[in-house]
Amino acid sequence: MSENIFFICESCRLNTANSNDEESQLAGTILLNQLKAEHQNWSLKNEFEIQGVGCLCACDQPCVFALAGTNKPTYLFAGLPAEGIATDILTLGEFYRDRANGLVPNYKLSEILQTARIARIPPWPAWMENNDRPH
Repeated sequence: MSENIFFICESCRLNTANSNDEESQLAGTILLNQLKAEHQNWSLKNEFEIQGVGCLCACDQPCVFALAGTNKPTYLFAGLPAEGIATDILTLGEFYRDRANGLVPNYKLSEILQTARIARIPPWPAWMENNDRPH
């Protein structure tokens, strides 16, 4: 198992005028499949896992993904298109992996990811090991 993981919300549906639109129904799955396809040829594919999850609870801001790593913060991104973003996500992974503390400055992100980052959650082992809850 790798030390880094992308969680992709499979339930995400983009808001469209036609509620029967196929992309609206499958936006999260489209993102997941495109990311998995690009991941196969990525030089860091053995260092990152990609996992679809039922819901990341940001339904008003589809598409949504999270990036987590051992002893690193978890990042949550929302409001993304279903297509054309996989390369940006993998580039984020490269910056994340290269930083020992996992802190990725906003200016390192693509423009679309800069505006889509909605949370940075501290790594849980750090505060669990000290028996001290984050404030």
